[in-house]
Amino acid sequence: MRKKTLGEKIVYLRGIKDMSQESLAKKLNVRVATISRWENNHNSPSFPMLIRLANILGVKMDDLK
Repeated sequence: MRKKTLGEKIVYLRGIKDMSQESLAKKLNVRVATISRWENNHNSPSFPMLIRLANILGVKMDDLK
């Protein structure tokens, strides 16, 4: 079984929260394009942004590993 990428985890967790890319971007104060790049594994969030992302998505940092 293949391990999910960070981008796949963000998409999945955002879906559970019924949150659009736009609403997540607004909460993180980033552009929608930034969320898209993370979800498509073209870029990764910084460590401080990962902490904020985990808090907004309601998960532990380990869940994003």
